[in-house]
Amino acid sequence: MVVNKPTLYRDCSIGGKGTDVDKKLRGWSTGLIMLIVYIAALGLGIVNRANIGRQGVIFNRGMAFGLLAYAPSWSLAVVSALAMAALVAAWWRWREYQTVLAIIFAGALANWTERLLWGGIVDFWRVPGYPFVFNLGDIAIRLGMIALVIQYWLLTRSVRTRSKGLAEVGREFKRR
Repeated sequence: MVVNKPTLYRDCSIGGKGTDVDKKLRGWSTGLIMLIVYIAALGLGIVNRANIGRQGVIFNRGMAFGLLAYAPSWSLAVVSALAMAALVAAWWRWREYQTVLAIIFAGALANWTERLLWGGIVDFWRVPGYPFVFNLGDIAIRLGMIALVIQYWLLTRSVRTRSKGLAEVGREFKRR
């Protein structure tokens, strides 16, 4: 008697698993999402450069929350490039997280491009009651990180659930 082995792995990514056509479509859609986020984030930074100094628009020479604002611009660009290289490595290693990693990468790339072109980043969105000003690249990075944590949680929860199911199948098989 042949017993079908249930799989422990379930793809919780946007687009799911499927045929080669599905995988190619998912790759194109991930690339398109990344391109849209990058162009929008960089474009809004360029448009808002003219408004620096006006209400809520600042030129941030540092990183997130103005950290390392007095560090040389080139050193921040190098740190950002290393972080983006780590994102690319993660993108190749963990295919199930490609979409959210692409969103994070696009936001980081837009901020990195602004830093290389102008020595800093234009932050122009302020939320009432929140002390920091940010831009679309920052939003993409943060929302991507939140989505990554949620997706990881869903994936590990799915594996735990399936592992319990396998244990029950194993006990049932031993009884026979």
